[in-house]
Parts: sequence; C-alpha cells; structure tokens
Amino acid sequence: EGDKESQARQRAEGYALYEEKPNLRRRGSEIGTWSDREYSLPGFQWMYLRMKSWQRFTETWACLERCAHAGLFDAGGCLYEAKRVVSIGGGPGYELLAYDYFREYWASQDRSQWRASVQLPRHKEHAFASLDLQPSWREYVDLLGYGFAQ
Repeated sequence: EGDKESQARQRAEGYALYEEKPNLRRRGSEIGTWSDREYSLPGFQWMYLRMKSWQRFTETWACLERCAHAGLFDAGGCLYEAKRVVSIGGGPGYELLAYDYFREYWASQDRSQWRASVQLPRHKEHAFASLDLQPSWREYVDLLGYGFAQ
C-alpha cells in the first residue's frame, strides 16, 4: 500500500517480523508465532506468502501421500468420500490448494502424466473452506476460489 518508499518500509517491517517472531518472545496473552496485528500487516503478509507457501504446500502434500498409501484415498476411504474439506487456522489456503491438487493427482489414470491446472479461481467455495481468525486472509482464499469463514 502507498508509494514505493512506503511499500519498501512495509516489506522491511514484514521481513523483520517474520525473522524475529516477537510475539513468541513477549509471552503475552496472544498465543502463536505472530500476533493478529502482525498477521494483518501488508508487509508481513508479503513475506509470509513468499516463505510459507512452499513450506505449507509441500508439508501437506507429503502428509497426503502418507494418507494415500494408507488407503484413505481408495474407494470407501474417508478422504476419497469427502465432499467438504475445512482447514482450521487455514490462513491463505495453502493446505486447501495442496489437498485439491493431490486429490486430482491421486485420481488420475496416469499419475506420471498428471499436471496441475494453474487456472484460478478453482470455484470450489462450497467444497473447500479456510477457517481463520485473521480476516485479511479472505482475499487470498477468494483468489484461489475456496470459501473463507472467521
């Protein structure tokens, strides 16, 4: 937000908050790595979206691979049958996107040929939802085409 100088300051502040995690050191009334106020800052979100997207997506994908190998995506399995998926504390929707892509990948006839569709939004507002206390994540979840609730 603002001019280039203001944006640079916001990004620098976001980088510092991401690295220093002051909420963990405060040990105050807010639980979590960052406070609600910190999560809401545009500069912090800029940094968080850049760094956490890779981590959260790949962690979720790896977890889903283990679930698939345990049969949860097979016919009759709870993840195969799931009509609605909710990510609690879902933030900007990384885990939902990973689940959405993984489900398509696992169901494909030839997984070696499967490629993710990059067309967004995915228009699955009624099937996928991110529940999060931070209202500013809604914008990102909406861009993915999933539902959001606070």
